[in-house]
Amino acid sequence: MLDSIFIKGSNYLPSEEIEIHISKFKKMYGALEKDPYTDKNIGKRAYSRYDYDQQHGLTKSNKTGYFQTYDSNNVDSGTNRLFIEIPDEINNNNLFKKILLKDIELIKDKTARTEFTIGVHLIRYLAKKYPILQLPSLVTQR
Repeated sequence: MLDSIFIKGSNYLPSEEIEIHISKFKKMYGALEKDPYTDKNIGKRAYSRYDYDQQHGLTKSNKTGYFQTYDSNNVDSGTNRLFIEIPDEINNNNLFKKILLKDIELIKDKTARTEFTIGVHLIRYLAKKYPILQLPSLVTQR
């Protein structure tokens, strides 16, 4: 439907405010719940859908499933996955609201559609720090 669009963060908020919101988002991401579809505790996720129409504006959708085709995801395709919904703390965050409103503006501008659904998928992968491996030297001393 849409071609790729790169949007600078400064389009949402003045650059001097962005650092404050990044700090808040880091804390909120840390509080996401474990991804129920990974068995190794490597990720946290939340997913919500939002419906838009001109009469009601943006509302949270009743549909919560997340589905991908094989072309999009060759590991988990064909499964309707249910993730924890995006917490109210994030839904009520001013930056999050501005991002959604900007997305609505772009979608309407690029497609001329007046009704659509936006899916927001928050994903946090948990990296673990491993000790640096000491590899044998490939160069011999003479």
